[in-house]
Amino acid sequence: MTPGAISPCKLEITTTNGAVYQMRVSHSKGSPQNPLTQEELNRKVWDCMNYAAKSLSNDTVQKVIDLVHKLEKIDDVALIMKLFN
Repeated sequence: MTPGAISPCKLEITTTNGAVYQMRVSHSKGSPQNPLTQEELNRKVWDCMNYAAKSLSNDTVQKVIDLVHKLEKIDDVALIMKLFN
């Protein structure tokens, strides 16, 4: 396996009454083969911002998200970094 690669995972749960449930995940959510939806990605940004060393206003977080969504169209990515000042 390649260092840093995400390997498949198998989960098996046996309940106290003996029922067995199994689940296999070939590609973790967020991997290139199983990408996050735009909504999931936005929610992850909001969740991460709750743990940021420097608090940003909701308006600023939304501006960061909006700018990243149109990253290919931005002339100067420093606009994003300036929002963190």
